[in-house]
Amino acid sequence: MSNAVSEILWMRWLLGELDMAPVGPTALFCDNQAARHIANNPVFHERTKHVEMDCYFVRERVDSMEICPMPIATKDQIADVLTKALGANSLPANSVDHQLVTAAGGVVHACIDKERQALLDFKAHLQDPGGRLSTWRSGEDDCCRWFRVTCNNQTGHVTMLHLSGFSYLAYLHSPFTGTISESIVNLSYLNYLDLSDNSFHGAILEFIGNMTPLTYLDLSSNQFTPKSIGNMTQLTFLNLGHNNFSGTIPMSIGSLTQLTDLYLHGNNFSGIIPRSISSLTKLDHLSLSHNSFYGTIPRFIGSLSNLTKLYLSNNSFYGTIPIEFENLTNLITLYLRNLKSCTIEKLDWLSSLSSLNNLLMDGTSLAKANNWVNVIIALPNLEELSLKGCDLSQVMHPYSPSVNSSSSIDVLFLENNNLNSSMYSWLGPLMGNKLGALYLSGNKFDGKLSDFLNNLSGCSSATTLYTLDASSNQFTRSLSFEIQNFSSLRNLSLSSNHLDGTIGDKLWELPYLEELDLSSNSLRGAISENIGKSNLYSIDVSNNSLEGVPLIADMSNLSRSMQYIDFNSNKLGPRFPKWIQKMEKLFHLDLSNNSITETLTNEYWIIFNQLQYLDLSLNNISGALPKQFSSPELVSINLSFNNFSGSIPAFPAGIRFVDLSLNRFHGEISFLCQKYEQLSFLDLSHNLLTGELPDCLWNVTELEVLNLGHNILSGMLPPSVGCLGQLETLSLYNNSFSGELPLSLQNCTNLRVLDFGANKFFGNVPVWIGENLSKLFVLSLRSNNFFGIIPLQICQLVTLQILDLSINNLHGNIPSCMNNFATREKFHKEYGQKKKKPAPSCSSNLVSSNGLD
Repeated sequence: MSNAVSEILWMRWLLGELDMAPVGPTALFCDNQAARHIANNPVFHERTKHVEMDCYFVRERVDSMEICPMPIATKDQIADVLTKALGANSLPANSVDHQLVTAAGGVVHACIDKERQALLDFKAHLQDPGGRLSTWRSGEDDCCRWFRVTCNNQTGHVTMLHLSGFSYLAYLHSPFTGTISESIVNLSYLNYLDLSDNSFHGAILEFIGNMTPLTYLDLSSNQFTPKSIGNMTQLTFLNLGHNNFSGTIPMSIGSLTQLTDLYLHGNNFSGIIPRSISSLTKLDHLSLSHNSFYGTIPRFIGSLSNLTKLYLSNNSFYGTIPIEFENLTNLITLYLRNLKSCTIEKLDWLSSLSSLNNLLMDGTSLAKANNWVNVIIALPNLEELSLKGCDLSQVMHPYSPSVNSSSSIDVLFLENNNLNSSMYSWLGPLMGNKLGALYLSGNKFDGKLSDFLNNLSGCSSATTLYTLDASSNQFTRSLSFEIQNFSSLRNLSLSSNHLDGTIGDKLWELPYLEELDLSSNSLRGAISENIGKSNLYSIDVSNNSLEGVPLIADMSNLSRSMQYIDFNSNKLGPRFPKWIQKMEKLFHLDLSNNSITETLTNEYWIIFNQLQYLDLSLNNISGALPKQFSSPELVSINLSFNNFSGSIPAFPAGIRFVDLSLNRFHGEISFLCQKYEQLSFLDLSHNLLTGELPDCLWNVTELEVLNLGHNILSGMLPPSVGCLGQLETLSLYNNSFSGELPLSLQNCTNLRVLDFGANKFFGNVPVWIGENLSKLFVLSLRSNNFFGIIPLQICQLVTLQILDLSINNLHGNIPSCMNNFATREKFHKEYGQKKKKPAPSCSSNLVSSNGLD
């Protein structure tokens, strides 16, 4: 893909030199979904890091809008025009090559007026909040020049609509929503339609099913509920994944005999797989995962001999895996994950699948599959094997040493199988000498870590291993010099073991180590100054007893690479680690619970201003916050349980999480009058804040938790509190708020915890609390000046488990329903209270019991 991008860039430059610079991104057709998603997705995954340079190159061109990755059926993928000589008439009208030929001087006809009107009507029925279809205008006659519209250059007919929401543009603009106009059927020459990754809904296939020229249809990741497949007998590619389809697959699907790619995953299909699918003999890709199919896996799937990729995971199949699968000799990828009711007693059928590259069977029991290791290592092209949670420890005879084979596996997942150190005899042959990534977390390997590393280097090629995850096991002793044998390691996780002692110097000398996780062990002592020579960009040593890095350490290497630091719950204090100031690319810093008592000066806040995540909680740090957080990247800050003081400044507009509780901040909270569209958590409790709650809460409409308890705030609650429609927890406990509760509070219908105790509120207990706040779990109005009776509407709060109305001026009878809240008994059992059912607290009021126990 990166080579193709290079050629496109060269061609774009050449056309620019000829004063024919292309408008907008160039479509790059790719039949590899993984490659397209990696190119568009800004998050790397551990199995793709070794190709990150190519990924960055491609993604930068996507971000700069020079290319736009688009899907294409494998059979329609045409060789690059620069390496394969094809005439213009041989190229399909929607290919990149054809666009280049056209730009070089081919004859181009303007679009047909009837089709232009159909496109305008299509646009009128949808919502386009990002304005992506701004070029679709009635005053623009040639619709062939409209965004994501492609026409046949000889006839002018529209042949392609690519309106997918999954691209760089999807991050910049909102996806399309609404319904699809029937006018689309007037595009009678349309053969390619992609509406994936949007929010369309409705029974679209009722009329699209009659668009017989279609060969490519992608409606995935929407909310469609089609009624029929129709007569699209020319289809070669059909993707209906991740919609709201339910019921059984219609038998008529067997009429789509030209299909090479069929994706029905991520829906609510049920019943058995219809036999008519056996008519789809040209199928190359078949994805039925993440549905509710039941019955036995059909044997006729074994007759689809052209299949290269088969996905059947996460269904309710039972019985055995059909032996007919041995006929799928072209299979490259096979997913049989989480088929918990299926039994696999023999894997002999796998032996015929010599082309298999990827085999994932997570959650499918292999407890009775003797000699399964021999079958696996005999597959000459197998590169990825995932057997998470497959009961491997229960297999009586997993391996027969009489067979001499060498495993070709590059990535091996064996997590959560209760494996122990007695199983090295068969692990060795399985790992082989090509192993690059090994995942063993969630097992019961024990003994010295050095013994494990020696065994591992003896049964696989230690120099090829780039990822090792042995977290959540029972390894002991220290991280010793044996680690130096694994010179290619990039990612190492040994978290949640029983390691103790110090971290050996050899670890920091691994030349390619990038990610290190040693959290939740018993490591102690200072970290060697050699850490400064490493190229780490992520380190997590939280929940140990480490004492930091010597001041003399040379951080020249680390300062240029380090991005993620988690040292929480260690012994770095009392001084703040000065080496942190040298980290030029740091975006995540967690130094919580480290007994740091220093006063933070401005030089530290300069470094913190580049962060996205900052957690200094559970220390005794003092000082004031900067007058302004200059970094627009900050999304989470936790300074709770410290000794910070001063006023609270405004935060970056993109902030999501703020916890400043249990400090000595003072002054007003006027910063809330700035716009925070993503702020969901705000805890300012246990400070010295004064003034009123400002009436501008429409700026924080995404708040889910607001805790202002234990301050000196006063005044009435502002009407804008009703704008907090997402709010789940609102605590104002122990302030001096007064007045009646604002009527607008009834709009906060998602509230689960409402604590207004120890204030000066007065008036009747509002009846709308029971009528509108139906999700309340906790309601506390104690120690206020409420008067009148307890409204019967309180009885409508069927999920209420804690009710405290004590220390008010209420009178009259306690409603008898308070003894019968539906979940009250469950609350007792969960919290271990067996004898007495906790009645609602109404003490220090003039109320009498009316039927309470």
